[in-house]
Amino acid sequence: MALIGLQDVSIIFGGVTLLEHITLHVEEGERICLIGRNGAGKTTLMRLIAGELEPHDGILSRRPGSTAACLKQEVPNHLTGTIFDQVSAGLGQRGRLLAEYHLLSHRIATEPPQKTRLEQLDKLQHALDRDDGWQVNRRVESIIDQMHLDADADFAGLSAGMKRRVLLAQALVAGPLANSIRSRASWSGRAERAAAG
Repeated sequence: MALIGLQDVSIIFGGVTLLEHITLHVEEGERICLIGRNGAGKTTLMRLIAGELEPHDGILSRRPGSTAACLKQEVPNHLTGTIFDQVSAGLGQRGRLLAEYHLLSHRIATEPPQKTRLEQLDKLQHALDRDDGWQVNRRVESIIDQMHLDADADFAGLSAGMKRRVLLAQALVAGPLANSIRSRASWSGRAERAAAG
């Protein structure tokens, strides 16, 4: 079974057909480049593959257990926290547990000890133990390292280009099938090499 399969898929917005009877199969290990004019449906196709949209017609299939992520064209302006928080957010609930553990560990190391914090850290540690959290923690740290990011830096204070780099790391940490990388920034080639490495 292909990682992603689209069979005779169509998407229509406001009476305008963006994708019409598209058939596509992405096999494991394949690399695909999506090129087209503005408004041709590139982003719509990526959102469809990432599961953000459903086709109006046709069949969309994914290999069981596979994931896909789509890097947004615009950097959301409501995101806060550290780079670690944002990268680990790509892992859903496990990522939230990791981010909370990371923040609490940092506070315990830098602030006067409090019994409630130690108890909370213990609860988080048990939750991460149950949910294979330490394995995904290594993945988060590895991606952050490969992308040359400072895990404890404040996301809101980053330049737009660095924010996009963090969001790319967030998409990569989930081990996606596909990434829509839309950037004119010079770091995109380094990011792709980091993802492949």
